[in-house]
Amino acid sequence: MGLLYKFTVPHAPKGQPRAGRGKWGSFDPAAPVKEAFRLHIQSLGITVPNPDDLIKGVPLRVDVTSYIARPKGHYGTGKNVQLIKKSSDWFPLGTPDLDNYYKFVLDALTKFIWHDDSIVVEGMMKKRYTWPGTERTEVRIVSLEVMCENNEGPVWDGPPPKKKG
Repeated sequence: MGLLYKFTVPHAPKGQPRAGRGKWGSFDPAAPVKEAFRLHIQSLGITVPNPDDLIKGVPLRVDVTSYIARPKGHYGTGKNVQLIKKSSDWFPLGTPDLDNYYKFVLDALTKFIWHDDSIVVEGMMKKRYTWPGTERTEVRIVSLEVMCENNEGPVWDGPPPKKKG
């Protein structure tokens, strides 16, 4: 497996909202946020200069970890303001859903890193809490092409289909 990209975008993660419908058809309400996400990536020195360089036809694994700030209610008050209450959840159980964070990243990287996100065949998603001011999204993109070339692909595709008749 070959690591293609590994980067951290220092911003509060966003979930992928539902597409909107307007007077002139559907639109993506997250388009401005996705553009800001891409600009953060470009500021890290990751660019795809022309559309012919977009990844096509290569199976990818994309791992995304979204770190979101804990709600203020998770912290104590007064001298305990930096302490997390024992009654607070360890993991972010609310919305946006985990898959919406993942979809946002895949959509934001379409036409920026890859031609179409259908080449993403495997991945890991995580949603974690972090301290306020340290919100971020960590992305790791790995090519699975080497596995295909070495016949190290999936061993178990399930039982063979039963013959009819």
